[in-house]
Amino acid sequence: GLQIGHDRQFADVIALLATPWVLVTMLALSQGIVLLSVRVLPVLFKDVGAQGWAHRVGWKPERFHLGRTGWAWVGTLGAGQVASYLLQGLHSRDDRLSRVASTSRDADPVTFSAMLLIGGLVAGFGEELLFRGLAQPRFISRIGVVRGIVLTAALFGAYHLDVRQGLAAMILGCWLGWFAWRDGSVGIVAFGHAFNNMTAFILSRIIGHPDDLDAS
Repeated sequence: GLQIGHDRQFADVIALLATPWVLVTMLALSQGIVLLSVRVLPVLFKDVGAQGWAHRVGWKPERFHLGRTGWAWVGTLGAGQVASYLLQGLHSRDDRLSRVASTSRDADPVTFSAMLLIGGLVAGFGEELLFRGLAQPRFISRIGVVRGIVLTAALFGAYHLDVRQGLAAMILGCWLGWFAWRDGSVGIVAFGHAFNNMTAFILSRIIGHPDDLDAS
């Protein structure tokens, strides 16, 4: 009886976390913290330098190029497919990626638009500014390119607080980290990351059932 009650409580918590408004609220809170950290931490630790905050986080608009942005997007989608294949044994209906896919499918148009904005556009830019813009260059300067990229990717995975999504994010983080280092700017990978997230939300809504999405 105790086990059945515990299972029901767990199912109730999972169902609550999968409701659109809870997911959007959690996304908004987490991305608010990310954006605040990106803006405050360099100033707090006096790590801005003479060239200013934008240069410190790798935001270089002059490096923007439409073709490279397309490659960043396509490459991120490809890295995501590799991650899905490697981690298919961890798939369950209760993991975070499956819950997000279900929420994207079932949300009303207004909530879905909020997911695209916060979980797609804002998350793509905020997380890249924090991890590939703020953290990765510091790690690379101290422990080298390969280890700096991998360490940043590992922290990026841990940030997601879910085994399957975290490991997938780590794989994506290695790709995004290499691209940001090779390109010399975080702006293009931020667009690639944002477009990848938005594509995932849209595909979840179009294709329907999460199992069909994974199979595709």
